Amino acid sequence: MMTKQRVILIEDEYLARDELKDILRRKHLNIEVVGEADTPGEGLNRIEKGGFDGVFLDINLETGSRREGMDLAYVINNLPEPPWIVFTTAYAEYGAEAFDVDATHFLLKPLDDAKVAKALERVSKLHPPIPASLPSTIEIKHWMTDPFGHKRPAVAYVDPQAEILYMCTVPNSEALRVHLIGCLDLLCVAGPLKDWQDRLAPYGFVDIHRGYLVNRAFRGCLQPHPFREDAYQLSLKGGCPDLLPVRRYFQWGG
Repeated sequence: MMTKQRVILIEDEYLARDELKDILRRKHLNIEVVGEADTPGEGLNRIEKGGFDGVFLDINLETGSRREGMDLAYVINNLPEPPWIVFTTAYAEYGAEAFDVDATHFLLKPLDDAKVAKALERVSKLHPPIPASLPSTIEIKHWMTDPFGHKRPAVAYVDPQAEILYMCTVPNSEALRVHLIGCLDLLCVAGPLKDWQDRLAPYGFVDIHRGYLVNRAFRGCLQPHPFREDAYQLSLKGGCPDLLPVRRYFQWGG
């Protein structure tokens, strides 16, 4: 059975909204439109009800300023579990700011099949739908040190979404380290990291740097690197003191 992405369309121009619905209906059977709105207030009310995965959001909602859609995106992005956002706009100058609010894609009007397909290709890569049958816990084989100082194999069963903050490679080793909430580590986990990236992507994990996978649910904020110009580090929630390296030009949505 196909797992569908449920979306809301926030667009004040009826014809533009209808055109997008038509493209989604004809070309993208894995997308289901579950709500529509033509003002920021109406859109936010619908969003707060939940039950969807993403938003197609027009930046220029003609109810006030020319950027009311962008302002709404900042509100959406601060929700506990923000949906993905694909902007639709006739104004190319908002492209750079769109990715500052973690937009997954930026569609420049007029829309067509090819543009929408490219946006949804990025959505499917960065925000794959979580299958209903996705296990709530996974098995992680690792090595631990017993009270006598001997290393022995062990198995941990963890909830990826609620317990894993990040996973990373270990310098000069083929093994990986899994950092759990509560500042606990699972050591000497077998790689490669790419296999874990594919396995954890449905749970909301993102590749932020070569050698680091991060749980989006625990992301904190980006802050300048203290010693490297134009470099940043990522803080994490969940009581984690670690600051993780972030690849240059990284964006959560791109």
